[in-house]
Formats: sequence, C-alpha cells, structure tokens
Amino acid sequence: MNRRNSLPNLSALTVALAVGTFTGAAQAADNYWTNANGTNRWAESGNWSLGRVPNSTDNAIIAWGTNTTSVIIDAFCQCGTFTNMNNQTLISGNGYLRVHQSAVIGGGLFMYGTTPILETYGTTNLLGDLQLYKATFRTAAGANLVFESNSVATFVLNGGGVNFEGGSVTNWGTWNVNSGSFGVGNFNDADPLTVIDNRLTGRITFNAPGGVFDPSSGNHNGGNSVLINRGVFEAIGGGNNPVEADVQYWVLDLGTTRARNNSGFDFKSPVNLDANGGLDRGAWIMEDTSYIAFAGAGRYVTEIGAGASVWMNGPNAHMYGIDQVTSIRGLLSVSGGRQLLLQPLAPVTQHSGKVYVGTGSAITLWQTFTQAGGTIQREVTTPADAATPAIAASNVANVYGHVQIDVNGGPNAVNTLYAVVSAGWGVGGQFGSYLISGAGGPATDFYTNNDAMLRVAPPCPCDLNADARIDTADLVIFLGQFGSNKPARFDGADFNGDLTVDTADLVIFLGRFGIAC
Repeated sequence: MNRRNSLPNLSALTVALAVGTFTGAAQAADNYWTNANGTNRWAESGNWSLGRVPNSTDNAIIAWGTNTTSVIIDAFCQCGTFTNMNNQTLISGNGYLRVHQSAVIGGGLFMYGTTPILETYGTTNLLGDLQLYKATFRTAAGANLVFESNSVATFVLNGGGVNFEGGSVTNWGTWNVNSGSFGVGNFNDADPLTVIDNRLTGRITFNAPGGVFDPSSGNHNGGNSVLINRGVFEAIGGGNNPVEADVQYWVLDLGTTRARNNSGFDFKSPVNLDANGGLDRGAWIMEDTSYIAFAGAGRYVTEIGAGASVWMNGPNAHMYGIDQVTSIRGLLSVSGGRQLLLQPLAPVTQHSGKVYVGTGSAITLWQTFTQAGGTIQREVTTPADAATPAIAASNVANVYGHVQIDVNGGPNAVNTLYAVVSAGWGVGGQFGSYLISGAGGPATDFYTNNDAMLRVAPPCPCDLNADARIDTADLVIFLGQFGSNKPARFDGADFNGDLTVDTADLVIFLGRFGIAC
C-alpha cells in the first residue's frame, strides 16, 4: 500500500529530532538505512550509514526518500529506537525485530509467515499501516502502543496473534481482525495491568466467524486487563460463531458494541454490569440474528441504566439475560420483527428513558408493568400493529409517563392506543401526556384487546383539589376517601384503578407529595 503521498515528507533532521524526543538519549548513535548493497536486507552491515547493523542502543532510521522498494527483516535484528517512514518494511521468514526503546511507524510495516515477530519495549506510535499475516506482534511489560489519530493508521490481523504485556494501547484508527487473536500475558507468562483504550474515532472490527479477544492467556478469567471503549467494537463475521471477548474490566464511555450479520459477542468476564446486574452505559446494538451474551458475568441484566441503550433490530437479535430486566432508565428498542419476551421475577418499572417498539414487533411481559416516567413510543404502520400491543403485561399496566404513537399509514389514531399497552388479566391503568401523529385525532378513554380501559391521567395526578400542587389540602381530601370503594376506576383518590382507596393509593400519593405541576 503506497502511503508516500498521504504523509508529510520528513527530513532527516526532523526524523532525528523525533527520535531524540521519544528516547531522551542524545548519546545514542543515529544509524540510517541506505541500502548501499542493494539487497534490501536489514541484517547486512553495508546497508547502514554507520557500516554496521544497528545494535541495541542505535537509533535505526528508515527515512522517506531512501532508494529502496522494501526493507527485509529475515533474521534476528534489534535496535534502540526504530523510526520507519518507508512504505514497504517487511518482516518475513525467520525475521525478528526487537525494539528496546521507542518506535515510530509512519509508513507501512508488513509481517508475513508463522515465525516473524515484532517486539517492542517502549512507546510505539503507529501513523501508517501495520499488517500481520500469521505473524506475532507483542509489547513487553510497561510498553505503550499508540495508533495515531489520522486516517492512515490501520491495523490488519490475518492469523497469528497480538500479545500485549502490560502498559497501554491507545487506538484512534481502525483495526481489522480477519483471523487470529488478541491476548495479554502470553509473552512472559506474567499478568501485568494492560489498558486498551479504543478512542472516539477508533474501530475494532472482527470480520470473520469466531475470533478471540482474550487478555487472559486463554484461561478465560479476564487477566489483569482493562478495555475502555469510546468508539466502536463490533463483530460482523457471520457464521453463527461468536467472538470470545474476555476482559477483566470493561468500560463503555459513550462507545458502541455491535453484532450483525449473524455474528455475536460472548463475553467471558463481567462486562459493564454493576454488582446488581445494571447495564450502566454505552450502546449495545444487535442486528438481524446476532446476539450479545454475558456468559462469564454469572448474572442477568436487571437494569438498563440511564446512560445505556439496548437495540434489538431483527427477528432473532438478542441480548442474553435481558429477559430478567426489572428497571428501565435508558433506551430499550425492539424493531425489525423482534418479539421480545420478558419474564423477570419482580415487576417492571420504566423510570425514565424510552421504550421503542417498531412496526411488526412487540414486548410480552410476564409481570406487572408500571411506567413512572419516560416515553413509550409505538410505530403503527399496518392494522396488525394496532391489533398487537407494544407491551403486553400480565397484570396491572399503569402508564404515568408519555405515550407517543407514530401512525404511518395504519388505522385511525383514535384506535391506536390499543397498540401501546395491554393488561392481560383485564385490569388497565392510566397514562400521562400523549402524542398521536400521522392520522386521526385523540380520545380520552381507550380500551385494550382484553377490555381493560386505559384512561388519560389528569394533568397533575394526585392533585385532588386541582390547584396544581400536591400538598396537605390534598392529603385531607385523600384521608376523607380512604377505605372507600369507588364506582369507577381512577375515580377520586383511586390512583391505581382498583376501585378501592387503600394503602396502595397512599404509596402513590406520598410519592408525589410536595410536587408542583
């Protein structure tokens, strides 16, 4: 790959200054590649400016403009620092390059075969291409690897492996894993702390079935490693063969984890789940028939946190363990014909955020559902959408938040709340504000397919004297009705619609006490 025109033309002085900056060792000798012998081989002394092959302290410099098409490393070679601005530096055969200090790879570095090894002990800055074909790249304990933030920096792995032995790896560019594996701790069988930071522009893509991202030397215990994903971490290889991702500590900072094309991620260690099973942050996207599994976490997903979003866009797209969720504060999106079954052991509450159900999709809930806040958004495109509730709960469905119905060619909107939420045992609830867009007009009372009425909640629920405040005046009215039976659901202080004013209604009232509407 010719990158000569896409990178700055660095002079020898610039390269020398760069080497000095990274090493801080002015006494090291600068040994420039000349290819005077015309053989292109690193291991020949006649190809270097000092008349000898670089030693463990030399600054080995392959600058722009060197009269060669490639630099071939086919034996054990070493240097103090390594600056490569050549497009075609090649490690092949029995090639082994050990960099004792720092490295700057601004051109292309290609490694072919099962034997070649690139081993670095200092900070390696990658500005160009690093491609491995069944070869090995590894960093020693405490070394740092930086994939620089420009469009040129790419990493391709075709077989072989990458071993990170402590230190940090910072990626601003693109990694394409076509086969092979990532590991930490395989170099010296040590287990140092390794931090892999996939930055905002970073993308790590597994393009083939299977694959391993295993910082635990194959032991699937997570190793002593941290992966911070701010960019994209995705599996698209297909073959119904998941990528095994085993990281001891996984942090999603506005990053995206995505599986598509019949692929998947099988996380062997606790991944972004807190002690109670909360999915704290990040976007988790599953498309078509792909999935994400938290096999090693040993616990279910019990909450979608305010900073997290879960997207299941496909008939069989799935996140294993999500069927036990009881708390929604972020985004739960179900579309593409996905029929999601939730069967948790406790009632489900939507505290905030959004539950989106697209056309042809639905959520069946074997529990009580309460929407304390947030939005339920339902897309209605066909009559079948209106005939299928977005959320079919098996018990009381109290909807106090916002309901949005997007009618795109379906039936008249006055019939479409039927498609939002259904109480399976014929017991309904009430909902707060609503928006019906696309067709028809609103109504104030709606019925589900089980004759359970859903009623528009008053503008200020629990405000019994209609003064836009829930205070002691409302408490006096409530106590006057306490213990009574009501002729109609939601009449007066019957806040939960069970025809009786009791302690359950008191709990609702106290939860809103002191609010000004």
